[in-house]
Amino acid sequence: MLNCFYWYSITWAFVLLLYSLRLSLFNRVLDFELLLFLILTIFISFFVGYVNKRKFNYSCNAIDYGLKPIIIIIILFVLNFIYARSVPIISILSGSQVYREFDSIPILYVMLNGISFYYGINYFNAYLNLKEHKRRNFICFLIINVLFLLVFSRSTIIFLFGGAFILYIMSKRNNNKSNYKPIGKKYGLIIFFVILTLYAFGVLGNIRMGYKYNDNSYIQRIGLYNNYPNFLPKEFMWSYSYLTSPLANLNNNVKNKNNSFNIKGVFSELINRTIAKRIMPDLKYGEDLAVEIGLEKEYFSASTGFFSMYTYGGFIGMTLQYIVLIIISRIQIELVKNNNGKENCTYIILLLANFLMFFYNSLSTTTVSWWLIINFVALLKKPKLKWRT
Repeated sequence: MLNCFYWYSITWAFVLLLYSLRLSLFNRVLDFELLLFLILTIFISFFVGYVNKRKFNYSCNAIDYGLKPIIIIIILFVLNFIYARSVPIISILSGSQVYREFDSIPILYVMLNGISFYYGINYFNAYLNLKEHKRRNFICFLIINVLFLLVFSRSTIIFLFGGAFILYIMSKRNNNKSNYKPIGKKYGLIIFFVILTLYAFGVLGNIRMGYKYNDNSYIQRIGLYNNYPNFLPKEFMWSYSYLTSPLANLNNNVKNKNNSFNIKGVFSELINRTIAKRIMPDLKYGEDLAVEIGLEKEYFSASTGFFSMYTYGGFIGMTLQYIVLIIISRIQIELVKNNNGKENCTYIILLLANFLMFFYNSLSTTTVSWWLIINFVALLKKPKLKWRT
């Protein structure tokens, strides 16, 4: 369950299955080469996951970071609210504005997002595995989620609770190995949690766009639904669109053959975007590039982790990108062996990095790539300074 390579395979297989249902006009027939690429990476990731399956063991170790990190995180969030002169959730609920990008402090906020996520997972891990300060660690975890709620970062909240839920399930399994019933208990809870999360995602989507929590008219209209089953609550339209529209955009790009090999562009898709924009300002990135190249509809701008790489490097670039993701995952797995207390956080971050490739590029997108960078730095051995006397 902690195996990041399995998560890549399962996620893409699930997305392909949903896409094949063609509930929306977005979902045109997939390009054959693209379908072949995805199927091959699904099988390769599954094989790599199987070979490395013994490296993903839940750890009962944890680190008690105390109150210092949460105090610093709160202060930095407050500074961003002052800088932006608004608290997004309050503005949205009061009706003074609909959702838009948070006008936060440049660079600082994306780093803060990564740091907060890292400590959020670690606080919950400490709550599960340490006997002392359980209440404090759980409250710190909740505070970080409240801060993300204030900036209306629903995706990060879902990732935090999703990671916490996986650790909770693994903790219960580890503590009750003798009477644990994986099929009846573990998978039942997982299915329930996934359904509840997808439904909540739809409710928050309606609120985010200024509609009542159960008014799905907006997503039904922009999602171009023409074959949606009557028995399924329409709140799930948000999840279906977010899960399948990125692949629809990538498919549109591949079908139109919008690619030419650009070595700078290929390199830019392999590093953190905050850094890439400063050393290669002449290139277009992410949503800006996708809009210029052409999307199925511009209001669904997510385009999988491979869209920009296909534009700059075609299927060769996409293959390189996939290999780099596997290498980075393997490096951090090896580093975590000598870091007691950091194993579970590393598993969750790598799991999400592989999982989120269906939506955006985990290697370059500011949010996820900062998770990877911060976790990598945390895993490095700190030099011991020796003072001469």
